[in-house]
Amino acid sequence: MAQWYKWNEEPPTPKHFQLGPFCFVCVRCDRKYKYVRNLKKHQRYQCGVPPQFQCKICSNFFTQKSSLRGHMRTVHLLDIIRRCRKPTNRCEFICGCGRIYKYRRNLTRHKRYECGVSPQFQCEVCYKQFKYKNELKAHMGFVHKFVIPRIEMGP
Repeated sequence: MAQWYKWNEEPPTPKHFQLGPFCFVCVRCDRKYKYVRNLKKHQRYQCGVPPQFQCKICSNFFTQKSSLRGHMRTVHLLDIIRRCRKPTNRCEFICGCGRIYKYRRNLTRHKRYECGVSPQFQCEVCYKQFKYKNELKAHMGFVHKFVIPRIEMGP
């Protein structure tokens, strides 16, 4: 049975209901959120709202401007290229995959950990793999609530 979550001694509004400890559910699409502020953000900007931000390159639509910016960075690499077009700073280090780097150390890191390389760090609890040690440490802290004493290189 659903219980209402009260915060700041205000009566609950019928815009959401709680299924468990800190689990808020959107009544329109059944998406679940740990925090009511995330549910409210979802209801205000995503649920039932037509996407209003369009990618000028591939015409994909996004509900949030930040999602479009992330898409541009990860899919079209425009952010990296734009930074390199400054008249005083020339990009000199280009990977075969198309990534462009201002510094050799960034290209070296990219080739060592990212470009065509399978993840080297694996969670010993759920076996999820990560490309970077700090991602595994964060995963262990947030998901499994403990810090792993040592990190083994994966297969």
